[in-house]
Amino acid sequence: MNNAPSGGGARRLLSWLPVLMLLGGVANHLWFVHRHQLSPWLGAGFGMFSTTDVGSTRQVYLTAALVDGSDYWVELEEPYRDTLLRARGLPSDAWLARLAAAAFEVLQDDPSVHFPARPLMLTIEVWRNRYAPETLQPTAERLARGSYPFPDDFGN
Repeated sequence: MNNAPSGGGARRLLSWLPVLMLLGGVANHLWFVHRHQLSPWLGAGFGMFSTTDVGSTRQVYLTAALVDGSDYWVELEEPYRDTLLRARGLPSDAWLARLAAAAFEVLQDDPSVHFPARPLMLTIEVWRNRYAPETLQPTAERLARGSYPFPDDFGN
């Protein structure tokens, strides 16, 4: 005689749903870490204590190439720091493009920015520090790089 209530298979399947969702989240996080250079400290934090690659240790460099061949370092302040922090944590092509658009807006609207020559290209690079397993010797590793032409109407 079977005393199991009807629908026991569905309940059993539903009891595994939280486990499957957690495993799906872990798999998604690992994919973003390895494919899109997501900082392991972001996106649910799986593996965050196994690395020193925390977002705040990454460096983002914005450099404007000028028509005379020189470079001009660009610094973003508020309110665009959020875009900078997001691009630093997940340096995908989309976030680098958003950061470039924010930089163009800042540079266009800031009267204190004066280029010594006409800017041609904005280059954005995201770097992180890696440490050798045996010696802990630090080395810099570039995670992402994007180059974006300045708008034709820039400076007008």
